[in-house]
Amino acid sequence: MIQSDEVEFRWTGNKLFLPGDANRTVGEVYNTYLTGDMAHFYSAVGSTTKKASGSKPQFSMAVELYIDKPKVSLFHV
Repeated sequence: MIQSDEVEFRWTGNKLFLPGDANRTVGEVYNTYLTGDMAHFYSAVGSTTKKASGSKPQFSMAVELYIDKPKVSLFHV
């Protein structure tokens, strides 16, 4: 069984979330990391806000699932 400290979401490029942000809503995370001062650092290379064919824009947020394989191996030997 995988423990919670063995798996985490990270931004593209292995960038970490700020402490305490794991339980925030998607909207709060998007506003914190992809708008304002931190947007340049956390935005994925080449990512843009796309205009949908309707009236609402489509937003994207590129994250990766990080699995700490050495930790997983220690518990499952």
